[in-house]
Amino acid sequence: MLNLSDVQVQSSTWGFSSWGSSLLSSAASSVSTFSNQVSQGIGSVLETVESTLGAPPPEELAETLNEKKAETKEVTNVEGEKESEGRGGLLPGMSSWTKVLENTGSKVIMGGLDTLELIGKKTMDILTEGDPGLRKKRAAFSGGANLSELLREIKARADEQCQENPEDEADNVHYSQIFDEKQGLVHLEALEMLSKQSQAKFQRLLMRHSKHSEVKKRLEEIKSICENIPSLDDPSDCENFEDFEAVFKKYTLELNFPLNAENIIKTQREISETVGNYENASEDTQSPPKEIFQSAICSLADFTAKCIETFHKAAELILVQPNLDPDLEQCATNLTGLTTVMCIEVNNLSSRYHKCLEKTAEKKGISENADVKTLATNVYVEASNSNNYIQDAYQMLVPVLQVRFLEAID
Repeated sequence: MLNLSDVQVQSSTWGFSSWGSSLLSSAASSVSTFSNQVSQGIGSVLETVESTLGAPPPEELAETLNEKKAETKEVTNVEGEKESEGRGGLLPGMSSWTKVLENTGSKVIMGGLDTLELIGKKTMDILTEGDPGLRKKRAAFSGGANLSELLREIKARADEQCQENPEDEADNVHYSQIFDEKQGLVHLEALEMLSKQSQAKFQRLLMRHSKHSEVKKRLEEIKSICENIPSLDDPSDCENFEDFEAVFKKYTLELNFPLNAENIIKTQREISETVGNYENASEDTQSPPKEIFQSAICSLADFTAKCIETFHKAAELILVQPNLDPDLEQCATNLTGLTTVMCIEVNNLSSRYHKCLEKTAEKKGISENADVKTLATNVYVEASNSNNYIQDAYQMLVPVLQVRFLEAID
């Protein structure tokens, strides 16, 4: 005979199962509806982006999303079945409804993330079409393009501007054009070629010493020294820099090879004299701001070209010097010192030109004063670019030094 208490417990359990199933069914239906609304909302955003920016038709995106959703659904179903086997005796029907909730939640999350990811990719592609140089700039800064290619493209655009607007560009100067006129691109391309050849040779020689930890340690030390260039973000910190010529000659004489520094020292003297003329000009003989700005751009481009030439000559001497001192770490230290001096001098020149422009701005009206400030800002921008070019070119010497080190110990 069935116990009354058993009947009550059993009835209570069945009642909760029925009531719980109904409740979970309603919840799952609500979540499913919410999922559809979210998907529709995201789909509307995607359609808006596509129609505005010209992205591919939604069928392609939908097909991609459906494939990813199907994969997610299969994985989730398998996991849900395993869980239902372990919990089946707890509450009848509970595992099936929790599985529905899990599937629905996964669809909402995965569908939303996948859609937003596709929106981002398509938007980036469309923006790149609007600025053809954007992808090249990103590649250049991530190491995907040669420095010389980047500068040559900039020069080509400057040449096009001069041809399209000869009257407007007649009095303008372009950094890339001056850099090329001073043979900066020629020396940069030659340095890149030597660096690539040395890198290929370095990989071959390194295989012979793959098990020598001491050799690897010294190679890493050379690379670390070359990368350890002090931060020179604030040009005002370089105003009290001691004589460029004396410090540059000091590092040059301590090198393991006879590097001729006369060209860069001569150029620095001429530039310093030019800036001095602007600094010492009286109110009556003061030059207009645009002339000072053009002089600054020419000076920075010329000096940077001489720095690249110095690195090119150094790479050649390192590779061909017959009795080079095997202490390549000390050689790297001296070259890093030279590079630091170059960058400090660039900042020093930009700071001096900036002060000359500020001096002229004090006598101008409000509108003209704003123009002068723009010119002064552009001087700092070109100085920053010059330092980047110098430091990037210096890093091309790393495989040259490493190859010479491996050759010395063979």
